Amino acid sequence: MLVAIYDNDELLEHRECREVRLPTGVPGAIWRGLAYPLSNSGSIQIDGVAFSPTQCAEPLSNAISSTQNGHLSWAFIDGAEEAYVVLQGSVVAAESAAARLRDAGCEVRRHGRYLGEPVDGISADWFIRFVKPSSRDLPQLLQKALGGDRQSSENESDGTLGLRCQLLARELESVKANRALLHSNISRLTIKLAEVEGRSQTEIDQLLQALDEERHKRELAESSTSAAVVTTPEVAPPRAKQPSKLNDEVRSVMKALLPRIELMHDTMTFITTEMQTRTHLYRALSELNSTGDGMPASWKKLQGLQRWWERHVSTGQDDAGRIYARLDQATNRWLVLVSHKSDQNRDIAWLGRNS
Repeated sequence: MLVAIYDNDELLEHRECREVRLPTGVPGAIWRGLAYPLSNSGSIQIDGVAFSPTQCAEPLSNAISSTQNGHLSWAFIDGAEEAYVVLQGSVVAAESAAARLRDAGCEVRRHGRYLGEPVDGISADWFIRFVKPSSRDLPQLLQKALGGDRQSSENESDGTLGLRCQLLARELESVKANRALLHSNISRLTIKLAEVEGRSQTEIDQLLQALDEERHKRELAESSTSAAVVTTPEVAPPRAKQPSKLNDEVRSVMKALLPRIELMHDTMTFITTEMQTRTHLYRALSELNSTGDGMPASWKKLQGLQRWWERHVSTGQDDAGRIYARLDQATNRWLVLVSHKSDQNRDIAWLGRNS
């Protein structure tokens, strides 16, 4: 549902949020990875009490969720060497989706709470990060592994195209019924004309004109229905789409406040997907931006690579974020990779290949 997001009575935005039932029994809505009490007017206050979505239940009006019926609402975010699947539902649904990806041959890196913007119209609860298969079509692979009723955002959304087909089919049936009625009327009129002389030719002409108009409507309805059915795909895999608002925020901060910082690899995707707050990140990057060619404060040498520094950074949930940086002497800019602690070995190997 569309929820008004307030911070200390200041309206931040209106956002499509998933409804839940809080542990206290009252209705709630999930925003940025946390569940807040939902007022009768359809708003939440993010400066008040909040709960983890894992503590919440489905709303009473929707006790049987789509995931319990075997369907997932999901989308994916493409990256350079890895990608994310983001999905709605419980932690059980996320575990199940991760297992399906593994069974499909994907190397799943990790999964956790999704903290980014809605993707392709889906306000996701969880992310699954995995290595992109090099020799297989990613959208088709995901569609086969995860299934679901979603269509690509390139098609008409929310089942509009299917509904349009149904309406056109009903209209076609109505036109056919009217056509049969007009034929019956013409037959009766012909009999009466044979019995009664001097009947107005104008009435006959009007009835024939009405029949022609109905025939024209029927032909239009049939052609529209055929076109709609032909353009409806049997299976339409979702399109990769990056969250836009957070991307714009990060790019604006980099351009205006951190001009000496150059983000590498999948850093942008990690920031907009797995970081609940970027305040600590911006503070750490500000240290780099104002440092010459020495080692910045709070940083240490990265083991295994020369001229690379590293430091911990909070993701807003824990201290598992990592920043790796090296000064490019040619441009006097800092090359920066931001990632998760669990990917450190892979990240160091990538930095070694691309330094």
